[in-house]
Amino acid sequence: MTLQELGHRYGLHPNVISNWRKQALTEMPNIFERSNKKSAEDREVEAREESMLKTIGQQKIEIDFLKKKYRQLYGRDPQ
Repeated sequence: MTLQELGHRYGLHPNVISNWRKQALTEMPNIFERSNKKSAEDREVEAREESMLKTIGQQKIEIDFLKKKYRQLYGRDPQ
């Protein structure tokens, strides 16, 4: 149907329908985009945090191991 036919059928001015169409075409990608989609920057920050937490965990294990060996060698806790 033409804009004039749609306007007559629904009681709207053809310019209103034209403006709605333009708005719909520009906003459609945003409407159907996943809201929980992460940006590249967010993924980079999460990867950096995960790497840091992994390093901290590894260091904790190494420190605990060294404390245990120190106690075995010297019979007391390290200062």
